[in-house]
Amino acid sequence: MRAFILMTVVALSACVLVQTAPLRASDFTIDSLAAFTYPSTGGLGGSDDWGWNAPDGTRYAIMGVKAGVAFVNVTNLSAVEVIPGPSGSCSAFWRDIKTYQHYCYAVSECVGTNEGLMIMDMAYLPDSVHFIRSIPVDPLGDVTSHNLSIDTLNGFAYLEGRNQANESIHVFSLADPENPVHVHSFGDAIGIHDITAIDDTIYVADGNAPTISVYDMAVKTAPVLLSRFTIPSAGYVHNCWPTRDHKHLVTTEETSGKTVKIWDIQDLLNVQLAGQFIGNSDIAHNALCIGDTVYLSHYAAGVEVWDISTPSTPTRLANFDTYQPGNTGFEGCWGMYPFAGDGYMYASNLDGRFFILKLVDTTAVADDDSDGVPNASDNCPNMANPTQADDDSDGVGNVCDNCPATPNPGQEDADSNGVGDACDYVCGDADSGGAVTVADAVYVINYIFAGGPAPYPLASADVDCSGTVSIGDAVAIISYIFGGGPAPCSGCP
Repeated sequence: MRAFILMTVVALSACVLVQTAPLRASDFTIDSLAAFTYPSTGGLGGSDDWGWNAPDGTRYAIMGVKAGVAFVNVTNLSAVEVIPGPSGSCSAFWRDIKTYQHYCYAVSECVGTNEGLMIMDMAYLPDSVHFIRSIPVDPLGDVTSHNLSIDTLNGFAYLEGRNQANESIHVFSLADPENPVHVHSFGDAIGIHDITAIDDTIYVADGNAPTISVYDMAVKTAPVLLSRFTIPSAGYVHNCWPTRDHKHLVTTEETSGKTVKIWDIQDLLNVQLAGQFIGNSDIAHNALCIGDTVYLSHYAAGVEVWDISTPSTPTRLANFDTYQPGNTGFEGCWGMYPFAGDGYMYASNLDGRFFILKLVDTTAVADDDSDGVPNASDNCPNMANPTQADDDSDGVGNVCDNCPATPNPGQEDADSNGVGDACDYVCGDADSGGAVTVADAVYVINYIFAGGPAPYPLASADVDCSGTVSIGDAVAIISYIFGGGPAPCSGCP
């Protein structure tokens, strides 16, 4: 746990110019690989989504739908099944979903079938998903929750709860993933909306407060409020997500005209607004970060991807409209999941449509030798070698390897004769002494008859160029030194 407690309320009044840089379509595109449609009522039926990669590499996309929780096999682009979920007493069929190990967890604001924290086992995929059980979201027996987050490094789930003192955040241990154990409940009576849990730190969007709170959760029963800062002229403070280095925090406000904001949180005593932007729909919903890239479900604007490596001038990299071009308001993309790898992304729509997408970098790739293999992966970047042949498997292609049959990844060549040191030797110098002497004959005899060390390289001892190292090579060395016999063959084999 950190040795200090920071409980700060920071009113931020500084104004930062909103940047809406043009789309660099020549650099990135978002391709649609497939779309699945699930039933909806009056445009309401889809909610959040998430993903899971199985141990065998198969990707699965997961979406909250009107009937429950839907699973899609991304690798073969096929729907697997829908696990029934609660659908009563709610104005919309909101579900929030996360995964831990091979388990899927979901919460909902609805009541009915499988109400509460749903626990599902994905280990049986691609055949099926097994519903394990549902449990209340807190010790009071509540079964509704709008949001959950899982600290996958430490195995704890954090669930949104009641808008009353000590009940707005519920903490569960997932030490036994099929039987979560309630550990603690805490939080302010003002309630919260969204939680992001990463390695014993949680970032909380406080909704109408309108604040962001950061807690140290190293001791689950004694949360430490590290910082609480107020968003000026805020709308509804909806979600927040830190960059990987935890230097910046991205926040959204589910309110028309309110920007996506980038905060410098390196000093939690002095949080600063570093930049802001907004997409074409005028309402951003959820933001998630990978490194310095922000992935957004942006309602009627669909999916948006932004580069915030320079927070003061964020740049839109790509977008994909999952709804209807030109529309604004509370329609379209509700959730998106960018963590599947290799550019795969999943996007869920309120109207029940579920998109399997892929972010593609179309930037020109350098290939200096024009052999069709990019420099970054070419084992001879300056000499054409389209087959990438590398007989000695040292990472240097045959066409530019100064010892193509002997591993020498460093390409050392002390005498600058164009032959690498690894294969540049004196024929007959079996002991690598630098000259051919009687000691080399002894070295060969010891290798053949007494299990002594092998000459290096072995070919250096094949002085008669017979193709093998034998007693004949020792005799040839002695004959050369003492009897005027022929010199070792030129270069050895």
